[in-house]
Amino acid sequence: MKSRFRKLICISAISLAFPAGVSGQQAPEGPIWGLNLFGGYQWTRMSGTLNPLGAWAVTGVTPGSRRFGDDPVAGIRFTQDFHKYIGVEEGFTYAFLPVTYTSFGAGNQAKLDARSYRVSANPVFHFTPRESKFRPFVTVGVAANWFDPNASTLVSTQPRSTDFPVGTDLKTKVEPVLFYGVGLKVNVSRRFGLRFDVRDNWSKTPHFNLQEYPSAVGDYYSPKGETLHQIEATAGIVFRWGYKEPPPAPAPVARAEAPAPPPPPSFSIDSLSANASEVCPGSAVEIRAAATGVPSDATYRWTVNGSPIDASGATASVSTTGKSGKQDVVLTVEAGGVTKTQTTSFTVKNAAPPTVTVGISPSTIQHGMQATITPTATGSECGGNVRTMCTASEGVVNGTTFDSSNVAFDPNAAKAQSKTVTITCTGTDSLGGTGSGTATVAVTERPKARRLDDLVFGKGSARVNNCAKRLLLEEVTALMRDNPDWTLVVVSHRDEQESGRAMAHLDRSRAMNTAAVLSAGTGICPSLDLSRVKVLEAGTTAGSEPKPSFCGASTTIKERTGQAVTAEDTRAQFRRVELWLIPSGADTPDALKSAQPIPADVVKRLGCPK
Repeated sequence: MKSRFRKLICISAISLAFPAGVSGQQAPEGPIWGLNLFGGYQWTRMSGTLNPLGAWAVTGVTPGSRRFGDDPVAGIRFTQDFHKYIGVEEGFTYAFLPVTYTSFGAGNQAKLDARSYRVSANPVFHFTPRESKFRPFVTVGVAANWFDPNASTLVSTQPRSTDFPVGTDLKTKVEPVLFYGVGLKVNVSRRFGLRFDVRDNWSKTPHFNLQEYPSAVGDYYSPKGETLHQIEATAGIVFRWGYKEPPPAPAPVARAEAPAPPPPPSFSIDSLSANASEVCPGSAVEIRAAATGVPSDATYRWTVNGSPIDASGATASVSTTGKSGKQDVVLTVEAGGVTKTQTTSFTVKNAAPPTVTVGISPSTIQHGMQATITPTATGSECGGNVRTMCTASEGVVNGTTFDSSNVAFDPNAAKAQSKTVTITCTGTDSLGGTGSGTATVAVTERPKARRLDDLVFGKGSARVNNCAKRLLLEEVTALMRDNPDWTLVVVSHRDEQESGRAMAHLDRSRAMNTAAVLSAGTGICPSLDLSRVKVLEAGTTAGSEPKPSFCGASTTIKERTGQAVTAEDTRAQFRRVELWLIPSGADTPDALKSAQPIPADVVKRLGCPK
């Protein structure tokens, strides 16, 4: 079947591509009648099978069956082609329809040699006109199908008293049919042709008056509601009549001979020339044509690298904006059916953005120092001079000098700090193209000496009161313990009103007592290594600006009688001990450089001051 469909499709394609007529180019007049005698083969199949057992559905029992066989068909069709593409036809088809039944439960078989008589009517839709040699078509129509059981041919393969057809009245069944199909007509001549058809005839399955469900084991039955497909493939001959010869075409009117056309013009394009062979982007290039004998009505067409430009005469202005490399210019001149061309070319030079490299020296500087920036900018051949400008991610750039003074560091950091600053230099050429380069410089910051609040003392007293002890125990001890490479400098003062022989060394005693509180290692006193403590006895010298620490009356610290010092005591700021923490690697302030190691034996004899 598949091979027959492929052949039909191929023939249809040929007929559409080569619709050669059988009577010239003119169509026939009036309807054309045809008689088609055909024969072929029919394949019969069922679909939509219902439950064949009904109430007798028993597990393990053979349900029985019914099968239609495949057999030859023959028939006749009468056609009327009343339109260029559309016709109608009536037909009669005779076909054998053998049926094999299998009984319910017993598995016996009975064969019925039935017949099928079909009368049909349908329109036919052609893909080519009536005068074409090959005429593929499609059709759809209705028919009436007489199914004749032809009971005289019934044969039971295993006769029994209950075998079909004993006691069964087989009857002819008429069913409506819907059919559709495709085909090909071949007009061999005006009177004779060939025809090939493939159709599917769709109807209800005939049951020949058999019972719908079995009533006992061994019964033959025929379920209702199934669909029968009778697929037929036929071929035959066609006899045609009614063809009328179209009237002859009128004789052509004699015309006077037209005058000979004028000879084509003779002209030439001698050359194309550009006003520059190399230009930079943005410049316009003028192209001129030198020509001989070009008619005034000639058409000029210009292209640059295959793209047309807006020019219609012997001169063209070519824009170079956005272009680079070789530009091929072609001029085409057309006049009187004659075409001449000429070519030339020019080059648009490179206009790439500038490239920038950055050098910096030195690449590592101390905070507050400067470094020299050396930018190198290289422009393209069309870029011209390149201006450079440099910026820093932190700090300040003045021209080509980087100043690190404004780089921010943590002022309370105990260790050296470092920051990487990025220097960016941007170059801009005369065409506005830009390019950038970067370099980095490391800025380092050494730790700085850190001053705490001053310890203040009662008038004429060298005792470290409870307020001052809290500062030494809670702040100084914690910082010195967490930073073992730090040094503590104690600068002691006395008020100028603390005079007399008894108070001459009061500033020294205040420094010794302060060191004893930090190093005694008994009671509340920690055990700070005295080698990390230095002392500077300032006497009544004012020295640095005072930073007195007053506990005030709002705290819970209780003092001995006469040991509480308040902010109202205006002379207390001169009875003080300065506390300086010097991290390792930090610069010692000039005022502290004369500090001396603490006399450890003196401090140890003091123990932990009360």
